[in-house]
Amino acid sequence: MPDHKSRKVRRPPTATNKWDSQQRTTLHVLCTHFNNLGWPLVTKAFGVLFQEHLHSRGLPDGLPEKALKAQYREHKFKPAVWASICAEPATGEEWRRRNELTTRIVAVLSAIETGAPPPVVDLAGRRRQPALDVVKEAPRTPMKRLSHFEYAGPPEKRIRTISNRTRSNARPDFAGTLTNASPASSVAEQPLTRRAANDDMSGTGPDSSVAVSVRVAVNGRKSARVQPAEPVTPASKTPRKSPRSGQQLQDYARPNAPTIKLTAEEIERTKLPLIPVSDALAHPPASGLLYRYWDENSYGRNSETGFVAGRFMHNNLTPRSAPKSHEVDDTDVENHLDRNEVASPFCSASNCLLWIMRLALHEARGGAKHGKITLVDVEALPAGGVYHVKPFHKRIKPRYCFKNGAWRYCGTHEFIIWHEIPGAAIIHTFTVADLLDACDSTPAFAAMLRVETVGKHMAALKTTTVSRLQEAGIVLTAETVTVIARLCKFVGLTARSPLKQLEHLVTDIIQGWRLLISPLSPSEWTSLANTFTHVLCGRSSVPTLERNLQLQMAFLHAVRAGLGEFNMMFDPVLITRMQKKALLVGLGDPRGILMASVASATAAVGEYEREQEMRYEEALGAKRLDAGGKRGRLVLESDVESPDGAGEDSEDEEIMYDEDMVGL
Repeated sequence: MPDHKSRKVRRPPTATNKWDSQQRTTLHVLCTHFNNLGWPLVTKAFGVLFQEHLHSRGLPDGLPEKALKAQYREHKFKPAVWASICAEPATGEEWRRRNELTTRIVAVLSAIETGAPPPVVDLAGRRRQPALDVVKEAPRTPMKRLSHFEYAGPPEKRIRTISNRTRSNARPDFAGTLTNASPASSVAEQPLTRRAANDDMSGTGPDSSVAVSVRVAVNGRKSARVQPAEPVTPASKTPRKSPRSGQQLQDYARPNAPTIKLTAEEIERTKLPLIPVSDALAHPPASGLLYRYWDENSYGRNSETGFVAGRFMHNNLTPRSAPKSHEVDDTDVENHLDRNEVASPFCSASNCLLWIMRLALHEARGGAKHGKITLVDVEALPAGGVYHVKPFHKRIKPRYCFKNGAWRYCGTHEFIIWHEIPGAAIIHTFTVADLLDACDSTPAFAAMLRVETVGKHMAALKTTTVSRLQEAGIVLTAETVTVIARLCKFVGLTARSPLKQLEHLVTDIIQGWRLLISPLSPSEWTSLANTFTHVLCGRSSVPTLERNLQLQMAFLHAVRAGLGEFNMMFDPVLITRMQKKALLVGLGDPRGILMASVASATAAVGEYEREQEMRYEEALGAKRLDAGGKRGRLVLESDVESPDGAGEDSEDEEIMYDEDMVGL
């Protein structure tokens, strides 16, 4: 018997695959858009697409299946590596590049599926072309595994020539040229810089996978059939940025922070003028509610009747009005975000319940004993005095001014309010201790909020906390709707609260805790809306018919908005995406659902009214029939009503007799 152990070759530990954005994007597309392929075919296709690159890294037989699986699993733990890849293509250029990649993948998969040699590109006397230029040579037999994938346009409109640019320190990346070296031939690569890789492979779908560097040893077997194609290097028309690791780093001194290492280009960028923040970005559309967390350690004047920023907490004079977005002092933003020990002119708040609850639970774990969360009415605040933090963070980030971790914090869910939050804007305040007690005493609250998961880490909200909450798979049912309505009452909202506030809170719960929404019929959606209204109102208040319909409409719109992403109102693309999802679950027209319910109720009322009218008609018909029968018989005097109006029930008068009449 052959000795199988003797065939094993010890793999040199020095052979590693240097992962770049193109490889990660390709793996992501293979695992999401072509998710029915199975790992063996994904592994083979990946090896064909990056044959030359893997061969140059000492991996002539490609990466093993377990290495690719390890890459795909990393999306839950290292989201920062794939920050640009996790975003879905938003522009036409990004969609075009995505279509180019999928076309290359289809060409390679077609060759693998049919066993035919892949298309050949003649490299003599011209630049190398991407694989999509020769897609028409690929077998045209449709593949069942790819039949579900639709393209945004015809292949001829997506053809693009990628210039081959190299540098001495560039790493080989995927370019898309096919060779005919073998039946499972490779896609020849062209050396690109990291910037070129990012330019060609930006944007992915919503189901993202995170990849990290994985060390893979050499297989040990030599491949004589595959010969790496010699890259052709045309003249570069535009300069390309070299990878940061390959550039010389210089010391960049900061007045009040440690010296850091930057490249010459990054240092030059710090000298450029800052981009002004527009009013549209600084003041996005208000959504109804803001949440403010505060405790005994919060600076400024904080109470349940109002908040005053630390800079103005000792002043008796009213400060100047809120500055315009382009007049906001950058140092104020820096001090506020970097938590410098300087009195800030702003009060912080958030438009995301999950974000503020995570902060509150994190502070409670850190020792805060009197943490509180206040609900703030956005419409009661001055419109020009509420600023979204994200555009201001983006403005000053190129100056490398942050030192306390604010570099990674971009303020997606934070708003800053100039001077104060007046008492008129405060809706309700509840303590973190009361929230935890409610979870302990009410299992339904604990099952919904999952405070242990929410407050466990302060990592990236969407890719860490939200993904863990989504794993629970809680479905929106009558039971969960009941819990949501009770949570609304717990935080201080009632059936008399403004509809915008109720809609905002319900959307925050559905969206933040990632409740699963199944397709339902209009009658089922109406039933859920009735459940929400009934629990929210309770026995203490009976809403009018008009208010009842308004509450149902607010609930349906809240569920519909919960299908979208965070800050959906800031991006028209996200709104369109939400509307498409709403159509799939039966919420394309919430008004139509309620109007159908109203029409059904109106029909039922009309039917009852017709039944009553029929009763009256039957009674009147019987009376007429009885009167007609009396006309055909002899009528006695006793049956005739007396002229004086005495009825049949009149008491008989006493008859007086004369003595002569009785014979006395």
